[in-house]
Order: sequence, then structure tokens, then C-alpha cells
Amino acid sequence: MLTKLAMSGLKNRFRDYAVLFSGLVIASAIFYMFMALATNQDFVKANSTVAAAPFVFGFGAVLLAIITLVYIIYANTFLMSMRQRDYAMFIMLGAKSSKIGQLIFIETVLVGSLATVVGTVFGVGLTAITGRLLINQLHATVKHFSAFWLPALLITFIFFIILFVIAAVMNQSRLLKTPVLQLLHADQTPNRTRQKKPMLIAQIVSAIVLLGIGYWSMKAIVQLQLLSIPIALVTIVLGTYFLFNSVFVWLISLLKRNRNFAGKGIRTFTLAQLSFRIRDYTKILSVVSILFALALGAITVGIGFRNQISLFASYGSQYDVVLHSPSAATQQKLSN
Repeated sequence: MLTKLAMSGLKNRFRDYAVLFSGLVIASAIFYMFMALATNQDFVKANSTVAAAPFVFGFGAVLLAIITLVYIIYANTFLMSMRQRDYAMFIMLGAKSSKIGQLIFIETVLVGSLATVVGTVFGVGLTAITGRLLINQLHATVKHFSAFWLPALLITFIFFIILFVIAAVMNQSRLLKTPVLQLLHADQTPNRTRQKKPMLIAQIVSAIVLLGIGYWSMKAIVQLQLLSIPIALVTIVLGTYFLFNSVFVWLISLLKRNRNFAGKGIRTFTLAQLSFRIRDYTKILSVVSILFALALGAITVGIGFRNQISLFASYGSQYDVVLHSPSAATQQKLSN
């Protein structure tokens, strides 16, 4: 009965869930595509001249897991915001809290499981298409490449199912602790959280210091070697989060206090909307900025490899020289 009720709820809000579902499908597809390369040790060792490639892939997997975790938390909050009023109506009609908790659990895990299955299938197809396309464009010989990689498939399923089970438990505890009237008017209640000034200042300082350390470690990669990767992973992720959670909030509040600036046009309304929304979007804005940074880094590395093709070819390849009818001068140069 609860499963049928959960399915009917999904059908009634199909348009709303479509945006959430498509995002989860893309997230699971990208996660599988990366894991299909990172967990295939034969592929990494056979096709990379860099000894630290497995190490780099490992930290890349950690960063991707963090990004996926943040997105699922955001999607989970979005899912709950759409269904709070419905759950409150069920409770008012006499449904037991335990049954509502089971309904929340079933809906969350059901959406997550379907998205993971579809996303994994989508990821296998994308891995095959993009992998072969890239190999053909580079005219390269790749060994041990496999679009369907069972360890990556298992890791993707286990990782996402565990995340959705945790999200379902969090949804249960959060909703059962919230009064019914608050659930009914949740979409009409402003969500403003005020931070104490010492905490705000501490986050601003932490954001600047952590980002400085992170980008310095990437610049000093020759001196730090492999140690620069975990340092940058921790400091840049935390620094980016603190940046959006404190620095931007502080800048917006300063602009609102400047009447000469805020009083022109609709700037007061715009700044008020920014200050109202930025706390809710802190996590997703951090993820988007990190994704832009990763894209920029990938493009930079790709251009760097392209510019050093001749250098890598001269160092990594052997070649022969054949002399036809050499002169005495040529023989002398050869002997030298």
C-alpha cells in the first residue's frame, strides 16, 4: 500500500521530479564514467607514462564523491520541500507518523535507485561512445579499455544506494520532528539564518587562508610533488564553501548599507533577493564553482600536453638513422 502511494505521489508530481531525476541520472552517469577509468588499474598502468596516475585518479575519485554528495544533499532538500505539504495533509487525515516515515523512506530510495540504474546504463553508453571517439581522433592504441567495467558498476550502485538510504533517514527524522502547521506553511516561511559576527569573520579569514594555501600548493607542485594534490583537495573545497557562506554574504550586506549604491533603480530589491537566497544555494554554488575550476584545469592540462607533443615524442620514442653513401665529413661527425 505504501509503495502504491509513493508511486502515485511520483506520478502526480512527475514534472517537478523530472528536473531532479535528470540531474541524478547525469550525476550517476558521470560517476560511473570516471570510475570505469579509475578502477581499471590495467588500463591506467598500460596507457599512462606517469607513475603517479593511480594516485591522481584516487584523489579525483574522492573529489567527485564530495561533489556528488553535495548535489544529492541539495536534491534531497529540494525533494522534501515539494512534499512537505502533502505529508502534513496525510498526518492531519489520521496517518501515523511511523507510516509517513516509511513513505518518505520508500519515495527517496525509489527515486534514487531508478536514477542510479538509468544513469549507470547511460554512463556505459557514454563511456563507449566518447572513449572510442577520443581514441579515433588521437589515432592512439589503447590497451585494456572497457566501457562496461563491473567493479565500477558495483561501486556506483553501492555508493549511490548508501547515500540515498542516509538521505531517507535524514528526511524521516527531520519531518517527524517538525510540527504539522510548520509543514503546511513551509513554502510560505522565509528561511533566514543569521550568523554571529565572530563566526562570520572567522569564516572570511578561513576562506582567504585556505584558498591561498590551496592555490599555492598547486603552484609549488614541483617542490611538494604528490603532496600538493591532497593539500589542494582539502583547502580549496573548504575555502570555496566558506567563500560563498561568508565573504559573499558580507559583501552583499555592505552593499545594502551603502544607500548611494543600493538606492538606485531596483538594486535594493536585487540585493535583498541575493541575501535571501545565497544561504540556501551556498553548497550548490560551491559545487558549480569547483566544476568550473576542474573544467579550466582540464583544458589547461590538455593544451599543455598538446604543446609538448614533440618533446614527449623525442623522450619517449626510439628512432634510427640510415646514411646513404656518406661522405668522409659525415663519417667524421658520426664517429664524434
